Amino acid sequence: MVARSRRAARTRRRGAVAQPDRRAAGAGTDFSRRTELWREIFDFVAFRSLHGWGWFGEWVPYQFPFSTINWRLGEDHTSALNAYVDVLLQLGAVGLVAFLALGGIAVIRSWLVASARRSIIYAWTPLILVALAVESMLESFTIVGAGWFLLVLCALRAGQSSSWRENIDAVHTGTMPTIPPRE
Repeated sequence: MVARSRRAARTRRRGAVAQPDRRAAGAGTDFSRRTELWREIFDFVAFRSLHGWGWFGEWVPYQFPFSTINWRLGEDHTSALNAYVDVLLQLGAVGLVAFLALGGIAVIRSWLVASARRSIIYAWTPLILVALAVESMLESFTIVGAGWFLLVLCALRAGQSSSWRENIDAVHTGTMPTIPPRE
C-alpha cells in the first residue's frame, strides 16, 4: 500500500494521470472470461469445423459439448457470449457463412430500399439489422428468442420491399415503384 501511494504521488508530481489498477476495478475479468470461453469453444470447433455440433440456440447445460465446455471452465455459460462464435460451434463454417449471408443480404437490401424510398419508416430495418450485428459481437441475443425473430422479420421485410415482383410490374407499367420517374 505504501508503494502504491508513493507511485501515485510521483505520478501526480510529474503531471501525468495515474493509471487505475485493472485487477482492482475488475475490468480485465470480463474479457479474460470471454477469451477463455472462446479458446475452449475453438478446441471443439476444430473437431467439427464444417458442420458443427447441431443447432440448439441457447445452450442446454447437460448436452455435449456445452456441458464439457462449462465443466472445463468451471463456470455455467448459457451461450458463447458472441453470436458468431456460437453459430460456428453449433452449425460450423457452413452455418456461419449462411448466417452471415442472411444478415448481409438483409442489410444490403434494406439499405437500398431505405436510400431509394427516403422515408424514416424504411430506415428502421437497416438500423435494427446493424444493431443486431453489433450486439452479436457482444452477446448471443441474435440467435435466440426475440433477437432471432427480429433478424428474420427484418430479412423478410427487406426482401418484401425489393421483391422481384416489383420488377415484373415495372416492365408492364413502364415505371419503377422504388425510383421516382424522371421529369
